[in-house]
Amino acid sequence: ERTRVEERPGTFSVLLQRSVLGMRIAVVFPVEHIIFVLTIQLRLASAATSETCDAQASISNYFLHGPDAWKLVQHATKLFCLVYHSNNNETGSEMPCLCARVSFEETLEREAKIFYQFSPNDTELLTGVKPVKMHKTDQAYKHENEIIVKNVVNETKLEEAYRVLYTDYTSCAVLHSVSLGTQVWVHRDVLLDEREVPYLCHLVYELSAQDKRHMVFQWKHCQMRRSFTENIETPASLPTPTRLNKDVHAGHLSI
Repeated sequence: ERTRVEERPGTFSVLLQRSVLGMRIAVVFPVEHIIFVLTIQLRLASAATSETCDAQASISNYFLHGPDAWKLVQHATKLFCLVYHSNNNETGSEMPCLCARVSFEETLEREAKIFYQFSPNDTELLTGVKPVKMHKTDQAYKHENEIIVKNVVNETKLEEAYRVLYTDYTSCAVLHSVSLGTQVWVHRDVLLDEREVPYLCHLVYELSAQDKRHMVFQWKHCQMRRSFTENIETPASLPTPTRLNKDVHAGHLSI
């Protein structure tokens, strides 16, 4: 039996394929009708196999097309903002109204630099840039499904993997990392126009995080802060990357 979520014109549906008496039968259900089944399957799988695999890996298996981390990076030419995440509840106070986009990409190397910014208050803007590269967790995936972020902490180089659980590449993305847990990033334009997380990103997050949520993007405050209103889009001509210097704030890298 195989269950996958398939995008179709104007809607999302679930394709259920099952072999019956040697014949393969395919039935399409609206995604709303399968939510309960997915939830039970995911939680049972997580409980039964927690020592050998993680629940996040199983989520992407339900989708017809596996995630493409490099495609997501290439589409992030406008700000995506971190709305909420499941681990480390201090992030919202340390880096409130956090948004990020591509500042430079090297297509042949499949590497990039991600520009990020956050605003602790109405007047302050703190910025930084981090180099990233792509990684494939399993050769069964067609594309790289992780974004490896290169950090520098106290002059020590560290890497952290952000696995792409689900994305539609244009409105939102659900990622998972050790430090933040499961996280939802939403395109600035979507937040501006709709003021909510797109349905499928919300669904995938709920299945993965199971009601754990720490808010980072508070609409009441963030909509007017500089991290949401400035440096919105990558320049048409991407600049040559410059040498990075340490920022005086919290060990972040600055442009």
